[in-house]
Amino acid sequence: MTLSPRAPLGAHQTKLTAAAAVCDELQKPVHELADRINAETAALRGDEAAHAALLASEAAAVFDCTSANYVAKIAAAKAQVERRQRAIATLQGKMAEVEAPLRDAQLSASIAASRTEALIANVIAGEVIDDVLAEYFDSQRKFAQAEAKARTLAGECVRRKWMSLAEKVHVSINTTPPARWNDQKFPDWPAFIAALASDAHAAVPAVLS
Repeated sequence: MTLSPRAPLGAHQTKLTAAAAVCDELQKPVHELADRINAETAALRGDEAAHAALLASEAAAVFDCTSANYVAKIAAAKAQVERRQRAIATLQGKMAEVEAPLRDAQLSASIAASRTEALIANVIAGEVIDDVLAEYFDSQRKFAQAEAKARTLAGECVRRKWMSLAEKVHVSINTTPPARWNDQKFPDWPAFIAALASDAHAAVPAVLS
């Protein structure tokens, strides 16, 4: 029994779904650390502003000879800034650790996804093209049969000297515009191929009347 080309596509889509789930899971600690780094960075700006304000106050207090009152406060503020900076550096180190497996998983998922087009093309080649061509050539044969029927009838009318009947057939054949393929309704191939990218069981579209 020949394996349907949709089977490998379906298996591929299952792998893609699993790969996406792995990426989603690996993104969680990245997002959590990013939130913590953002919060710590915002707090650091506040600490730095407080430290700068104390320095400015100390400078102003020099004229009042009370600058000594700021020494301990400035030291504490500076220590707080340094603690915040160390905390951010630690979080950034952890970020590098959790980002590495995420990048690897994303690369693997991207490489896997690059095979999707080829698997879709296999479905088109295995299930669609032959049927479309068979319908095309069948229509050509039917047209040839209908033309033979009309022209041989006209020929028989001529043989019997029924010229008005023969003329009717010939005039109709020669003056009626032929059907043009680009004036016809056709299946929505782009939508079908797009659907196959996520659904291996997508139905081949019919011509909508």
